[in-house]
Amino acid sequence: MICLYEGDSKQLLKGGEDMLRQFKHFISVFLVITMLFSFAVVSFANDPESIDSDNTGVRYSIIQYATASIIINGSSAKCSASLTAKTSTSLKIVMVLQKNTINGYTNLTTWSKTGTGTSLTLSKTANIVTSSTYRLKVTFTAGSESVTVYKYS
Repeated sequence: MICLYEGDSKQLLKGGEDMLRQFKHFISVFLVITMLFSFAVVSFANDPESIDSDNTGVRYSIIQYATASIIINGSSAKCSASLTAKTSTSLKIVMVLQKNTINGYTNLTTWSKTGTGTSLTLSKTANIVTSSTYRLKVTFTAGSESVTVYKYS
């Protein structure tokens, strides 16, 4: 048989309140940590428009890294591309500046560069109409591997 005095019941109620406070604190800390990890996943995402065989799900045996960019500045478009191979091989970059029209994209200018080694870059500038939208289509070739990347203005 257990007998409780009035003082004991107040002590039990206070202990329950302390447990509830600790539980709420635990849940708050857990939610904050969960939110921090969910933001970290987004902040460390890879650029889907570049190819990096060491960090993405796509694996290439020759191409290590391939990236492109288009920067519009007034009436000019600066287009650039870079290709890196894992081993020395024949390399080729073909850049096509395309203008968005009612019927889809139309080719405006094509540039290409070839070489042998482990890296190749190509940068060109073209005059454009400022009221239009553009994209850069770049095909990278290293040995027998080829990949095409699109960049939008």
